Amino acid sequence: MRWEEELSIDETKTHELERLTLRSQTPDGVVQELYALLIDHFVVRVLMFEAARTLTLAPVRMSFTGTLKILRCRIPESPRRLSGQRRWWRNLLEEIGEETLEPRRNRINPRVIKRKKKRREHRGYPQPTKDFRDAIVLIR
Repeated sequence: MRWEEELSIDETKTHELERLTLRSQTPDGVVQELYALLIDHFVVRVLMFEAARTLTLAPVRMSFTGTLKILRCRIPESPRRLSGQRRWWRNLLEEIGEETLEPRRNRINPRVIKRKKKRREHRGYPQPTKDFRDAIVLIR
């Protein structure tokens, strides 16, 4: 389970943030853009789940980067009519379904505590006191 969480964080950092530039002028706008990024990630994952379900595969077998590439190409082609949208949706799921990965190997890695001495200047370092929203500072 830990591996899946780490993969999800990697997907967001590596593949979605590569094109992201925060354009907001206010802290609330930055928070809104970050929420949009998380919703975007959720939508991509739902599409992967739907494509996997049509193929009766596990959703972890679907390629996140492949799905992103397909979406970047196909979203501008989305038709306006409902009948065209249904056909477009079926074709989209079929194309995403072609982006499957090999089954993942079983990973077993016990968690251990690393014994590492902190340097004297790092001991007693003050912890953050502000809430996350209050800690965002806009630099002009």
